[in-house]
Amino acid sequence: CGGDNSSCADCAGVPNGNNVEDNCGICDDNGSNDCVQDCSGTWGGNLENDECGICGGDNSSCADCAGVPNGSNVEDNCGTCDDNGSNDCVQDCSGTWGGNLENDECGVCGGDNSSCADCAGVPNGNNVEDNCGICDDDSSNDCVQDCSGTWGGSLEDDECGICGGDDSSCSDECGVPYGDNSSCSDECGVPNGDNSSCSDCAGVPNGNNVEDNCGICDDDSSNDCVQDCSGTWGGSLEDDECGICGGDNSSCADCAGVPNGNNVEDNCG
Repeated sequence: CGGDNSSCADCAGVPNGNNVEDNCGICDDNGSNDCVQDCSGTWGGNLENDECGICGGDNSSCADCAGVPNGSNVEDNCGTCDDNGSNDCVQDCSGTWGGNLENDECGVCGGDNSSCADCAGVPNGNNVEDNCGICDDDSSNDCVQDCSGTWGGSLEDDECGICGGDDSSCSDECGVPYGDNSSCSDECGVPNGDNSSCSDCAGVPNGNNVEDNCGICDDDSSNDCVQDCSGTWGGSLEDDECGICGGDNSSCADCAGVPNGNNVEDNCG
């Protein structure tokens, strides 16, 4: 009552009108032309995502070497930019991109084949100079040493492998060259021995007699000395019925003196 229509007026002042002011301050009843946000979130702004997905960007952040956004061109190690991997610059043997050095026949980068040449100058060749100065690939005619190390010498090893020796250095303890000491060994295999090193307690070489813990020596284990309950070898103590070694059964006797018995003394005795 007595109002001025303002309480229900829309943005254009029309009472109960349909006009609406959008986020850019435009007031009308046409929602299709409403102000929108650009990529930065500014209402009515003009920024857009570039081809790299950067708001307000210039496409450079995802450009390839040719400046193509999201392009496939790649600059090789010699500075050539294209999308053809087959013509990419390669390293020479020294690691230089686009260099012209190559491995020689010895596998040496920029080498002259000398590092693996044989005595005849052939790279990776089979010729060898022997100790008499002859260079060829026939090892059957190589100069040889005698046993003293003299090339072309005449000394020879004896049967013991001693140069100029008399075979004595490899004789066994029985005096037999390369012998096995068996010709003078005792029954224990000891050269010049007395059989004591392998005798049993009865003095029998390689015998089966064994001395038990009570000092009895024989080959019958069934009569071996045993420990009593106290751990004494050959002792006579035994566990009583209460499990006490050497006990008298009293420790577990009932009131009638029966070990582990069931008798109980009542209150009248």
